[in-house]
Amino acid sequence: MTSLSNFCIALVTYFSLITPSLSQQRGTPLEEAKKTKAANLVYVYESVTSTKELQSGLIHQDETGKEVGVLVDMVKAFERYVTEKYEIRITSRFVNPQNTFQGFLDEVKNGSGGIFGLSSVSITDERKEIMQFSPSYLNSIMVLISSKNVATLSDTENIANEFENKSAVAVSSAFDHKILSQIKKENYPSLKINLVNSPVEVLSQVASNEQLFGYADFLLYLKFVSKGNPIRRHPTGDLLSDKYGIIMPLSSDWGPVLTEFLNSGYLESSEYRRSIIKYIGKEALRML
Repeated sequence: MTSLSNFCIALVTYFSLITPSLSQQRGTPLEEAKKTKAANLVYVYESVTSTKELQSGLIHQDETGKEVGVLVDMVKAFERYVTEKYEIRITSRFVNPQNTFQGFLDEVKNGSGGIFGLSSVSITDERKEIMQFSPSYLNSIMVLISSKNVATLSDTENIANEFENKSAVAVSSAFDHKILSQIKKENYPSLKINLVNSPVEVLSQVASNEQLFGYADFLLYLKFVSKGNPIRRHPTGDLLSDKYGIIMPLSSDWGPVLTEFLNSGYLESSEYRRSIIKYIGKEALRML
């Protein structure tokens, strides 16, 4: 076999390997769906930040491999809304790229037509420049946590005295790191902040060490506590960090209809409340 043949085979093999990562998700544009009265929607979701052992309740696969969660119930209600109001027959599928969170964002951003990204995506001005957002469907709350054996903090202004000789643990460059850096600057100058790779590590280390404290996403905190882990929340430290939204490509024409649906009363409905209680819990309903 010639060297040129070997090169061609290698080139074909290379492109066959990278093709899946270059594929573009495509759903039916709304304008087309209104004409044909049929639409194929694609829901790309991400669950990397919530491990199988610690799901947030927004979206994940159950034991049978079926997608379930608050966001799944939401988009199914959205499909019914579109069918009833616009007489469009909907077919849909879920896609989980199984890559990084940034990879998930790129998958949606680079898609076209009826593509929706489902995850705990914070609505930010920076992201609004490269993707569309639905109205907020849930608040993102960060909670101050420690081992269950630590007395409840009276006020964050007193943290240097009441958490004396304790260290903090945070995910590098994440929102919890920013919060703790601000606490260090304003209230606890000698505070040492240890950096870890994931929110789950923060929860695990804090639960097992009385000399550590940190911040955690409220949804993950609830799931962690529900599994019997010895952890305490300090309400004085609760912070509203961001709001979550469903994302779409900038070119998508489905944004106004999704906004119309969410503003039609769904977020105040008993159906939505039942979904939150089922997948996250009653405390989440009160807080979020």
